[in-house]
Amino acid sequence: MAVSSLLLKSSSFRESEEAIIGHCSDLEALVGRLEAVTTRLEEVLSQANVLGLHEISLDLYRRQGNPD
Repeated sequence: MAVSSLLLKSSSFRESEEAIIGHCSDLEALVGRLEAVTTRLEEVLSQANVLGLHEISLDLYRRQGNPD
């Protein structure tokens, strides 16, 4: 009886271990996707910042009475 109980526990442990490894792989993939999204967001924000500065400069230029 003790041997079969140990085998069941061992099998259950292996299944749990495999599930944890699967979850870790899923998390690693998610982290990779988040890093890609973060990088793209930084690029977009950088471009928006440049465009924003351009718009501010253009607005100041216009306020000084200069034509476009």
